[in-house]
Amino acid sequence: MRQHVKSFAIMMVAQFLNYSLAVYSWRMVAQDNVPAALIIDGIYTTAQFFIIKRIARSDDTVWVWLGMTVGGILGTWLGMTVARWHLS
Repeated sequence: MRQHVKSFAIMMVAQFLNYSLAVYSWRMVAQDNVPAALIIDGIYTTAQFFIIKRIARSDDTVWVWLGMTVGGILGTWLGMTVARWHLS
């Protein structure tokens, strides 16, 4: 059970950060801030590569999926909040 929780937590944090970056990047694109969008997309893509690599090596598919789902939801919320703060 401990390994399942670890897989869940790692993927939740990774996806949380990725979705936060993705949403923030979309806002930068909408604001025509090209340098910021390119930097954020580079970081996002690098992180996504390592997430895919981890998924490929994992046997905890349900826990990884749950972690990614929760992290994605929370990450979208944070990305929208930060973008709103940045643009005000």
